[in-house]
Amino acid sequence: MAKRVLLTRPAEDAERDRKVFERFGFEVEVLPTVAFRPLEFEVPKLESFDYAYFGSKRAVEFFLRRVGKLPDRTRVIAVGKATARRLEEFKVVPHLVLKGSVRRLLELAKDGLLKPGSLLAPGPKRPTPALFKLREVGFDLLHLPVYETVFVEHPAERVVETLRRTDAVVFTSPSTFEGLLRNLQKHKALLAEKIIVAIGPTTEEAVRRAGFEVFFTPPEPDPALLAKTLAEALNGT
Repeated sequence: MAKRVLLTRPAEDAERDRKVFERFGFEVEVLPTVAFRPLEFEVPKLESFDYAYFGSKRAVEFFLRRVGKLPDRTRVIAVGKATARRLEEFKVVPHLVLKGSVRRLLELAKDGLLKPGSLLAPGPKRPTPALFKLREVGFDLLHLPVYETVFVEHPAERVVETLRRTDAVVFTSPSTFEGLLRNLQKHKALLAEKIIVAIGPTTEEAVRRAGFEVFFTPPEPDPALLAKTLAEALNGT
């Protein structure tokens, strides 16, 4: 199996994930390629929304730290268990927890399993384009930018040396992937020699669109499930 894995997410998250991967027998390298910065935003009239959609725990943190709480009538939708857990830490119980990405919400609406309505989506300044497809299935969508992603630069020599001694690379967002490419500069071909794992379908799509192969994507965006599945796949079990 791959003995050494590279984590590219922000430092505080990567250090938490380090313990998870070590539990499954991996040696871990951490090279954060992105960080997050809060944005100023005007709080809309929350009572006017049927739904609040959170695509990541980061969206939860930056929005609810400012707002405090949501109206009781608002049905909260979360992507992934980690986002749901972060909501619960703010004493918000999700109405619906999606596996995968916003595409699952689109499927539910198209299949008539979720009635469209007014939907508030706090999130990054540059969200996935799939978010805006909610309007095509009847949602009155308000995307509210509450944070932005900034790329973290490292000396090129350090990035190349770190990547050379790793067997697998984990990307948890399109931004972490783009951030590593920016740092690799003229050494991007080195990444093609590695096992690439994406946390979810949106990240997988970004990696493939850039011409790289993805070894696998777990059925839901959970680091423990990703580490377990990767270990089992590389062990042939």
